[in-house]
Amino acid sequence: VDLKRANNTLIMLTKVKMPLPDMMAAVLALDDSVLDVDQVENLVKFCPTKEEMDLLKVKLMNLCRILTSSFDN
Repeated sequence: VDLKRANNTLIMLTKVKMPLPDMMAAVLALDDSVLDVDQVENLVKFCPTKEEMDLLKVKLMNLCRILTSSFDN
């Protein structure tokens, strides 16, 4: 995962100043009274690609395996 892109995403999300579940609900409801056009464009721009999502899933599964094996020992 590109650290610069991840950092820019974090900065963008902190500027929205809204809990993630509320933001997701506003996007899904297409509620333009909650998010303006620029915020929605930034969300689209910083959404992870399919490749990034696949990479994150693999890393998460590996972390779960490591944690599980540490409890087994």
